[in-house]
Amino acid sequence: MYTIYLILALLAGSFIVLQRNYNMRLAKNVGVLGSNLINYAVGFFFAILIYIITAYIGITDVTYLGGLHYILILAAICGVAIVLLSNWLVPKASAITFTIFTLIGQCLSSVAFDAFVFHKEITMTNLIGAAIVICGIILYDYEKS
Repeated sequence: MYTIYLILALLAGSFIVLQRNYNMRLAKNVGVLGSNLINYAVGFFFAILIYIITAYIGITDVTYLGGLHYILILAAICGVAIVLLSNWLVPKASAITFTIFTLIGQCLSSVAFDAFVFHKEITMTNLIGAAIVICGIILYDYEKS
């Protein structure tokens, strides 16, 4: 089962790159804010559709819908920021450079979240592993800069 989760994580990473590049192209036609609006309007439509389908077949619990928490609003704000920054920055750098720095940011913030939000012990092995990943990401783009 763990292998399936890893494959789905790779697929999700691929979708991030696809979505970012398609949004960038859309932003060239309708502007950064217009692209962001279209992205979230279409996303909202499909999220509602998936929610209705999963509620109908019994996968989703519809009784919890009323308990919105401020973290959900913060997550939505972060999502908007990601799309806006992607649409604005990718044409200025390149898809690969933006992805590399995005991965470094994800790696560093993941370690911080594990330590400070989830209260997991961060060992020296964890830090060395994160440093190796970051060095590999930087080396991948080194000759291009």
